[in-house]
Amino acid sequence: MRKYIWANRQRMLAVTAACLCMTFSSPLFAGILIDDFGTNQELEVIAIAPPTGEASSFVAAPGDAIGGERDLVVEKTTGGNTDRIRTRANPDGNTLLRHSQESGVQGRTVVIWDGPDGLPELGDIDFTGLGGVDLLDGGNSDAFEIGVEFSDIDGPIHFTVYDADDAGGGTFATATLVVSPVAFLDFEIMELLFSSFSPTGGTLMDIFDSVGAIVMEIDGTAGDQTSWDLDLAFVRTNMVVPEPGTFVVWSLLGLSVCGWGRFRRRK
Repeated sequence: MRKYIWANRQRMLAVTAACLCMTFSSPLFAGILIDDFGTNQELEVIAIAPPTGEASSFVAAPGDAIGGERDLVVEKTTGGNTDRIRTRANPDGNTLLRHSQESGVQGRTVVIWDGPDGLPELGDIDFTGLGGVDLLDGGNSDAFEIGVEFSDIDGPIHFTVYDADDAGGGTFATATLVVSPVAFLDFEIMELLFSSFSPTGGTLMDIFDSVGAIVMEIDGTAGDQTSWDLDLAFVRTNMVVPEPGTFVVWSLLGLSVCGWGRFRRRK
């Protein structure tokens, strides 16, 4: 009987430890969803550049995008008359944002989350549209998480976060995430710490605890990013949690005490 109880307790501890480790890497430990790109949207530019060709649109995305709307702008800065830059959200039913530059093409995709204003152009950002979202989540978040499903080359993604208390857009913070290559069937979550942002017109604390608009620019305008293909699975904030090792150790200790107590009682 003692051997049976001891074996059961060991199995229970092993299963618990495995579950805890999986939990820390799951979406349950994500913070605020910015966008999971579950609502279909598609733009492309084929016209010769320069001058810059541009297309823009907005889509109501309640539940998929923060503020209930995603504005999308696609620009082509280099390329011939039949060469295409194309951006799709939810292509073929896949919940991702797919940015694609054909051979020899340079350009960019700009995604704007500024609330339901119905105005997708870059000059029409509503700097207060999100109404003062606390991206710090009361101290539970300190970074953006960007899920990268594929990237064939290195490339920069620029983020700008606007303070909702400044309707003129003069208070904001900027930072750049350099995406490294990610192969098909691989998946990486890349972090962009809020502390890495450079503020203008205010402090990082003031900006991130009252956000009015967020702009993300996939920047394929440089020569090194010619013909860039990129798939993003989501943009969200992280959730600051205890170190998994520490959490597991204390959990196992607690379970060991409970198991030992049960063993003593059954003895």
